[in-house]
Amino acid sequence: MDLRQACDRCHDKKLRCPRPPGSLCCSRCTKANVTCVFSPPTRPLRYPVNHNHNNGGISFDWPDLMVLEQQQQQQQQQGQQGQQTPSQVFETQPQTISDRLTAVLCGLDRMLQSVPSSLDMHHISRQYLRDYADNVGDTFDLQSILDGLLHHAQDLASLYPEATSASINKRATAPESDAACTIPDCIHQDRTSLHTTPLPKLDHALLNLLMACHIRLLDIMDTLAEHGQMCAFMVATLPPDYDPKFAVPEIRVGSFIAPTNTAATMLISVLLELQRALVGRVKDMSAVVAQARDHPGAAREARVISLQCEILQERAEATLGELTKFKDGLIMTRVLKIR
Repeated sequence: MDLRQACDRCHDKKLRCPRPPGSLCCSRCTKANVTCVFSPPTRPLRYPVNHNHNNGGISFDWPDLMVLEQQQQQQQQQGQQGQQTPSQVFETQPQTISDRLTAVLCGLDRMLQSVPSSLDMHHISRQYLRDYADNVGDTFDLQSILDGLLHHAQDLASLYPEATSASINKRATAPESDAACTIPDCIHQDRTSLHTTPLPKLDHALLNLLMACHIRLLDIMDTLAEHGQMCAFMVATLPPDYDPKFAVPEIRVGSFIAPTNTAATMLISVLLELQRALVGRVKDMSAVVAQARDHPGAAREARVISLQCEILQERAEATLGELTKFKDGLIMTRVLKIR
């Protein structure tokens, strides 16, 4: 199959694709911890246009950031564009909700593996504390991690409603189909012995995949929060003239480029908003699952999924609370600035 010379992400940004010979992934996608996809020239780009990686920075459209449903509509419109031959349609079938969730889970899992444990920061001689604070960010690419974390969190929040809706089996059972039949002398009356066991009312595989993405996102958030708390502790023990460095992606609002210190505050605020949105998504999923309890034969499986949703919601709320206290503490100690 004829593929582009540049991956979808580089092609979208009109950048040279730095793929080493013999490698399946270009170095730019590897650094950003995203899937590197080479599509046919006639294939619509997989990446939403709102994923902006100009010069390693992030251009946030603040109203759209809070209205995550617009991303879902853009993805659906993008998949409907273009005229294709039957062979092209077969080769470029649209991604299912499971495909997109799997891509999110794989990206988050790679990110988690690239973040070292914060336990190494707990054993440092005080005489080397300043040098360690200056070089602590060299152990991993924090900018790429934060960049990818924001995009994956946005993707997950936008996929939540679609996945929740798709997890409810809306197919009619054989008895329901027979009861609605109006054909005189229909053959269904002679095939009652052929009725098979219907599919479960709840799609366990899809729901567990959705929750796995959210759990992995919380794993990364909790790990980064541990690093942040330890860094804040080190700064508090250093002399007052110590100026902490913030390895955060560049944030643009129109033509305004936020200073590094302010960008760190804005970044934490955006992460908090995304966490609040995801807590709301879990509550919505719990409500949908609860409705299945009254369906014949679905009460037990609904109780199992409801318990999983309850555990996930408790952890998501705990992570949100810790992140909120972390931000307030940094502002109170003047490590971060509100303006």
